[in-house]
Amino acid sequence: IPLRLGVGLEALKPINAIKEIKSPVLIMNGTKDQRTTIKEARLLYDNAPHPKDFVEVDGAPHTNLYKYNPKKYRDVVLSFLSKYIDGRT
Repeated sequence: IPLRLGVGLEALKPINAIKEIKSPVLIMNGTKDQRTTIKEARLLYDNAPHPKDFVEVDGAPHTNLYKYNPKKYRDVVLSFLSKYIDGRT
């Protein structure tokens, strides 16, 4: 991978990269996700700087949380955006 992308494998680890984020972080994860488990998503959340939010989507797989539960997705994302983009925090 380093030859093709020009970066080392260490730079591709989300657990390390998330520590450097300078904006609010929203992590949404399906409880039936087999690629990124709830435990792994929680570890990302724990390593993210504040402000941050974590939301589990019960029964959802790895992809398309909106399609799985559109109301919850809209409610969570719009609330998050409103909280941080509207300048209330």
